[in-house]
Amino acid sequence: MKRNIIIPVCFLLLFFSMDLLAGGDPRVGTAPAAFLGGEEITIYLRVLATDLEDAEGPLYLISGANGGDMNMSLEASVVDENVWSVTITPDEYYGVTVETIKGKISDNNGTETNAFSLSVFDPSAMDGVMVKWFPSTAIYSENVSIIFNAAMSDRDDLTGVDPIYMWAWNNPEGLGDAANQGGWGSVDPSAACEKIGDNLWRKDIVPQLYWDTEKPMSEIGCLFRNMAGDAQTDDLAIPLVAPPVTEVAKVIRPFPVKFTKKDIFTLYYDLKLETNPAMKNQSELYIETSTNVEEENNPLPGSWIIYKPSELERAKMTPLEDSIYYIQFIPEEYYSLEPDYDLKQLNYIFRNKGGIVKSEQYSIKVLKED
Repeated sequence: MKRNIIIPVCFLLLFFSMDLLAGGDPRVGTAPAAFLGGEEITIYLRVLATDLEDAEGPLYLISGANGGDMNMSLEASVVDENVWSVTITPDEYYGVTVETIKGKISDNNGTETNAFSLSVFDPSAMDGVMVKWFPSTAIYSENVSIIFNAAMSDRDDLTGVDPIYMWAWNNPEGLGDAANQGGWGSVDPSAACEKIGDNLWRKDIVPQLYWDTEKPMSEIGCLFRNMAGDAQTDDLAIPLVAPPVTEVAKVIRPFPVKFTKKDIFTLYYDLKLETNPAMKNQSELYIETSTNVEEENNPLPGSWIIYKPSELERAKMTPLEDSIYYIQFIPEEYYSLEPDYDLKQLNYIFRNKGGIVKSEQYSIKVLKED
């Protein structure tokens, strides 16, 4: 590996956040994720990596409906660090049948984010389709609405069946059946879906809460069924991802901000910020990595130039959106560290598969366990 360029955490965070702050784009979602104009919804306003990051408040949602002026102002409530929310019934709040919402976030000093837009769920999106989920890139720690068109069931006929239940499980992370959904022969009411139209059913969940886990999740397995369990769809799989880079623009893993060798660690890499022009042409990215200044514990033994086939997946980064890639693991496990190993830093080089095109090396400080 190349000689270290030690970057303190604060500087490395800037590596991720400067470009994002320039745009000031908030990340906005709703609960339920696929919402109707006539129901009460909560709009979550995530201001990390905007000019309102770490604002003490008050903050306001400035918004309008259906392309009209953004002349409605509503004070937001604090939910979490850099996360605010407002609760409205769109049709009542805007006084029209809402199709779209356009908004921005502002404080009392005139500092604003860029504008964002939200769309009311359109039932026609389900014409000829059995299942869709919203948003299409589902995040394991945020609301996901899974919409089922019973008239398009791919196994047993569920047209007109009421109620409909979602039976859910998780295999990749070994979480098994979703907590509290009961047994197959005695399904719990908490597994019931909400009817939102003719043969249209919605199940809105936050995957980690639904499974009562803090583990990152890569997939939901599910099917839709009647109460008795003698009519159902075939199995479905819904991929899940980690929170996007705007959620962690100041950190190098989801939460908390500081991490030890035992914490789940997510490293994000923004290819468009790469200074090596040859790297920008790569579509598949891999890492070279080691621990501490001495560059120990290479988890991919052998030559850095050519990975063994069995090592490719361990080194490969996952594309998230646009130019953002990530890799996620627990350092103690990934690097096969002995219990008494004093992990002080992680070293990374980003590269193509062949190892010919590379970034500079970056190092990230790791906290010592208490």
